[in-house]
Amino acid sequence: MREINMKDMLQELFYLDRYNAARDYLIDHFSDATYDSIESFLHDLEMGSCEAGSFGGDMIYTGRILDKLADQDWQNAVQDAVDDYTDATGEIPNFNVYGSGFQLEHVVTFAVNWQAMEIASRIRHHGRFWIVTSRIDHLDPNPKFKVFLEGSDAVDYLQELIDLELQLNQGAAKSDLRAIEENMLELNTIEEESV
Repeated sequence: MREINMKDMLQELFYLDRYNAARDYLIDHFSDATYDSIESFLHDLEMGSCEAGSFGGDMIYTGRILDKLADQDWQNAVQDAVDDYTDATGEIPNFNVYGSGFQLEHVVTFAVNWQAMEIASRIRHHGRFWIVTSRIDHLDPNPKFKVFLEGSDAVDYLQELIDLELQLNQGAAKSDLRAIEENMLELNTIEEESV
């Protein structure tokens, strides 16, 4: 089974965007998680809920949630989420989530939930990804997987792996170097995944 970490891909996907505390919270939350496909990661984002604890234990304690509102970055993230939601729907979000009256912590959980949907939307909009599988040998039980937004970046990464291995064996005969390169191409593969 593949164990793909999405953190590098997410950081690359949002590299040029303005800082958003809620988005970075989610990226950090998912930094240790692994998935067998990008689609399974999207499922977690789209079906997750702060209130249910989907996005980390930090988001189920009212005191910790309210502490985030003392941080200007989180205030900006909440405002961005409200503005984006209003732009997308033409309505102001309802923070009376459970009919229990307005509770301030709901604005933070709303921002995180909205940002999870925004991340999923951006990934779905991008549509195609390239996954490099790196194996130490043909029997490697734990290959490494790295996700790229562009096929050319995946090819460049694969070439870097090959070049590094060739540098480590630079004293070998040309025929041996060709064999090493062929072996590297068998052990390290690129696969396209669409969502």
